[in-house]
Amino acid sequence: MSRQPRQKSSTGLYHVTARGNAHQLIFEDDDDRMALLLRLKNCFRQSDISILSWCFMSNHFHLVLEDPTDAMSPSMKRALSSYVLNFNTRHQRVGHLFQDRFYSTPVLDDSHFLTAIDYVHLNPARAYGGSILGYRWSSLNAFVLGHDEFAFCDMCRVQELSSLCVDQRAYLRHLYDVLKLDSITYGMCEKLSDEDAMRLIRHLAAPFDACDIKALDKNQRSAIMIRARKAGVTVGQLVRCCGLGEATVKRATAGWRDASNDPLSSVPNGLSQLSA
Repeated sequence: MSRQPRQKSSTGLYHVTARGNAHQLIFEDDDDRMALLLRLKNCFRQSDISILSWCFMSNHFHLVLEDPTDAMSPSMKRALSSYVLNFNTRHQRVGHLFQDRFYSTPVLDDSHFLTAIDYVHLNPARAYGGSILGYRWSSLNAFVLGHDEFAFCDMCRVQELSSLCVDQRAYLRHLYDVLKLDSITYGMCEKLSDEDAMRLIRHLAAPFDACDIKALDKNQRSAIMIRARKAGVTVGQLVRCCGLGEATVKRATAGWRDASNDPLSSVPNGLSQLSA
């Protein structure tokens, strides 16, 4: 089936998302995040594209951008192709990193714009729990603290488009209100981040890497994944970190809460017992 052409935005505003192939991680560390950020920044600067909101998660990223010259597609292609080449070389891997091409949704009006930037900024809190604040790899600090560590977000243009974003405290209160409506509280339990989950899985799989688990004997693979589940790793994190299908992970870890299914009992339970 041929690809559908991208919808063109009448406002020039888009919500853009790119995801890892088969939900896999697209960042191994902060050096990877910085590598992608710099490539996007350089390509967008050359094409007069403005970043209005952004967030890098472990296996995907979000951008809200303004593209007045219809240059988004070639700019994204240049940035992502360069990043994948760097990522594969740096981590000695081959093959696709991203799932198909990136997705873009036109932002239709002021209300839609506010909804889009809220969604981007609340991604870490919704995924990992904890406070809205404190996540480095997003534009939220520029919005609520007036400090853009990466000089990536065009806050002047943001404030032209949304009067709410002119007042930093008002915008932060607005985000907390959105979370309340979303039935998410500030004091919810911390979850393992994908990076911590990857670290734990690698410890459990040693001397193999996480990406090698799918090639192991079925019993070995199940034993590692059951222990990971007991330590707080989710099914989704096993899918993303190990490159396995969700159905495979669920079958392999069925009954993981049963204490008898603990063939790796000597492995520490959780990250707190692992060496730094």
